Amino acid sequence: MALPTRQRRPQPSDSASPSSPSYTKHNKRERSNGGVAADRGLGWTLPLFSLGMLRYMSATSNIIHDCDEVFNYWEPLHNLLYKSGFQT
Repeated sequence: MALPTRQRRPQPSDSASPSSPSYTKHNKRERSNGGVAADRGLGWTLPLFSLGMLRYMSATSNIIHDCDEVFNYWEPLHNLLYKSGFQT
């Protein structure tokens, strides 16, 4: 069984009579806004806002499952500030 051989594409100089003229950058259409990219996309605004809203909703709706998560922070702070209270 013979393997098929791959052939190269013909070079533009190889063709005797081109069917269409070659394309150059001078043939391109101008942009309507003077060449500046009009569609920049959303950038970082939408992802940053979405993550901020998700973080806010998570912080306001999730319950604290272990009271030590709160009091291990507030009790030593109260002890340092007011010199009274529990030290955990």
